[in-house]
Amino acid sequence: MNPYEHDSVSTKDAIFVEAGEAVVIYKSLLPDSGNGGQMNAVAATAAVSEKIIKHGPLRYFPQPNELVEKLTRHLAGQGEYLEIQNKMGEKSIIVGPHSL
Repeated sequence: MNPYEHDSVSTKDAIFVEAGEAVVIYKSLLPDSGNGGQMNAVAATAAVSEKIIKHGPLRYFPQPNELVEKLTRHLAGQGEYLEIQNKMGEKSIIVGPHSL
């Protein structure tokens, strides 16, 4: 670390995603705001360039331009559906039988 280029260094925990869980990763076009490698929700929704869903089991290390939302298992049986609303207010419908 060069003290002329960096103000601080901090460690962050990885996100552990168990089987039956998933993470939604929102990648932004905005540069890192210098807040410890995490975007806030307002910045994430302002310029989302990509949305990725990864299913567990896995260990995920977020990048500075990402906002990560962890989803636990949700089940929809025959004749049921899942309604998913993201942080930007957009809704998606998944018809059962299905699990997330």
